[in-house]
Amino acid sequence: MPFGSDPIDWNYFVREYFEEREFIPELRTLLKTLRERHGKDTATRKYVYDLFPYGYGQQACKIAGMRKPLKLLLDL
Repeated sequence: MPFGSDPIDWNYFVREYFEEREFIPELRTLLKTLRERHGKDTATRKYVYDLFPYGYGQQACKIAGMRKPLKLLLDL
């Protein structure tokens, strides 16, 4: 199953990124990772917002079991 279509993949990506860098990945970092792993078709803002309609930053952190991000610029 490709990265992004399975919530567990998103969960692991957000948690691993946070453990390495101690902050939540911004949307552009996520798009870059998607582009590297699965090509340009998957790496679009529309794709991410279809998965997280109420905002990537808040929903991804909630699903990953992490606290809500302090800076809300993740959803730009």
